Amino acid sequence: NPSTAAGEQVAVIVMGVARVRAVGAIALGARVVSAAAGGVQTAGGTPANVVGRALTAAAGGDFVTIAFCV
Repeated sequence: NPSTAAGEQVAVIVMGVARVRAVGAIALGARVVSAAAGGVQTAGGTPANVVGRALTAAAGGDFVTIAFCV
């Protein structure tokens, strides 16, 4: 349904790939969440806000490529 007034809530689906800084080691295929210090970190057992899935592995401080909308 299209938004008809400023400030209305709308649903948005974002799909794509991004390269972001890893906070801690991230394994290939791991689900990731945003990290408090910026970047992303491996999601815990029952994460509330998964950002995406790692398309590459990365050590802490390195860049990891993630797919959104996973």
